[in-house]
Amino acid sequence: MSDPGRNAFALRTLLAERLQPEEERRAPAEAWIERASSAGLEHVLDFARREGVKPLLAKDLLAEPGDGLPPALRERLEQSLRLARGHHLQQARMLQEVGEWLDAADVPHVVFKGPSLAHRLYPEPATRQATDLDLLVPRDRRDEVLRGFASRGYTIHRAAERDSHECDVLGPAGAIDLHWDLLRPGRLRFDLAARVLTKRVRRGALWVPRDADLLLLALIHPAITEHVTARLLKAVDLDLALRLLAPAWGETLETLGRLGLRTAAWAQLTWTRSFFASPLPLEVERTLEPPGWQARYLRTWLNRDPAAQYPEHRHLVRAGFSLALHDSPLDVMRALGSYAGSPAGWFSRNHA
Repeated sequence: MSDPGRNAFALRTLLAERLQPEEERRAPAEAWIERASSAGLEHVLDFARREGVKPLLAKDLLAEPGDGLPPALRERLEQSLRLARGHHLQQARMLQEVGEWLDAADVPHVVFKGPSLAHRLYPEPATRQATDLDLLVPRDRRDEVLRGFASRGYTIHRAAERDSHECDVLGPAGAIDLHWDLLRPGRLRFDLAARVLTKRVRRGALWVPRDADLLLLALIHPAITEHVTARLLKAVDLDLALRLLAPAWGETLETLGRLGLRTAAWAQLTWTRSFFASPLPLEVERTLEPPGWQARYLRTWLNRDPAAQYPEHRHLVRAGFSLALHDSPLDVMRALGSYAGSPAGWFSRNHA
């Protein structure tokens, strides 16, 4: 298995230096630009785009006083920020229209992940890039909602491997990822989606998760669906959530234990805190940390960037890393069954 993680880690560390809270930064913008230029400025900016943080980086660098930015770089960053703001307005308009007809139909729904994090954690929501929009509805209203989208000209795309819990809905401002479960059935011990819907709160024009669930999802959703290390943006999200949401750790730890995903939360926190000095009470860290051998094993995986390994080593990452994020052997067996209805079915399908 190759090791693509080293170069990615260095570039993520470089980007994270400019995404730190201002009081924690170690060098002025001019010094950072010089280092980025040494690494290849075009490469760094393209990497920032793929990591989902280019608008954040652009806003940060453009806020620097004086003539520290080369004119060509300033122009490119300004263009990136304009595009992000325009796309955000289009997405916000589409979400508002969808929310209005779902409210009129009395369909409980929650906008989660990108837009909810953007509006709750970021001073300018448009800088928190969202490639698609995640919308959660009750499972028993799924078909009604899909008919509603189709009648309004949206295109429905259902992929067999994700059809158990989500599908893509293509609209005028891009894709909506429609969920009727937060994760593939079997990855959780109980129906977390129902709780998120029941305890939703209204923020502006959107129904979103309450803060406790916002943090919970930032801890576990990218760990399970994106193998922890997919994009630096998810580390920025979690770092801000830990700083700004005043976590009620007693409830969060209890819920993670009930879900069987304390290990997944620990992995997501460990990766995030390799880039940011995210605040975390020592007793919380000790409660979440798996046994020594398991922690060492997972750190080895994190250093090798499992998300980057996934395209070429799909089954190895699933079996060797993703399943190890569950807290017990019974959780692992249930997760195995989620791939094809039973552990035997999963192995026969993937190792025939």
